[in-house]
Amino acid sequence: MGTVSHRKYIRWYPDEASEPTSTLVLTSPQNRFVDLRILLPSDGATKLSMDPTGELPLDRLDWAIAGTTISEAATSPTGESIRRSTFSHWVSSRDVDPAGVSDVGDMYPQEDGTTLEKGEMLNPATGRLTRYDELWLDLLPPTSDVVAVLRVDAGAVKGMLVWIGSLCQALVRDEEGIALERWERGDDDDETAWTRTVRMGGRALPCESILTGKVALEKDGAVACQGDMWQVIELHGEDKH
Repeated sequence: MGTVSHRKYIRWYPDEASEPTSTLVLTSPQNRFVDLRILLPSDGATKLSMDPTGELPLDRLDWAIAGTTISEAATSPTGESIRRSTFSHWVSSRDVDPAGVSDVGDMYPQEDGTTLEKGEMLNPATGRLTRYDELWLDLLPPTSDVVAVLRVDAGAVKGMLVWIGSLCQALVRDEEGIALERWERGDDDDETAWTRTVRMGGRALPCESILTGKVALEKDGAVACQGDMWQVIELHGEDKH
């Protein structure tokens, strides 16, 4: 019923491993994902944003991607059985038109339950193709959790929203640039327990109206958000709203 992936660190060779971001990837049962990588506060604060609405400037964004992924069995150079994942980008903060852009990582399962991803990609700090490691903790939410994917694709406006249980992320691009949100819900089942922990950009997103039950979701239905029509392309589990 979807996967929630928390990144523990990234290593650009030959540098040491570090984690300068809060990176969270939500992947649906049909392999659609929203990946938001928010730079951590320079002052070491525990909250990403001190603003109660989660507002942050765009210079706090490392990378934001929405797209699809496929995974296939593969063999490592040393003969290990691994998975090779390809992430095809549909919306990206780094490319105005990411058509044809993808990245590939080899996934090595670790004894502690984490997954070590190895590959090569463009290091934004150097502009060079660089070998990297990323360590991921993948969590499988309860099958009873709601999973929903919404998409808008209207001319210059392209966006995706993925909601899995107590987490929701959305990313959209238009003529002006990008907008994104991350929402988190505490242990309380009360729908008012949702908190927007990150908000960047100017365009409105439908996260709040969906998560708080202001609008009901129906498979193949649509949700209006200030002129945009977001299509419900996946809906799993019971929407308790």
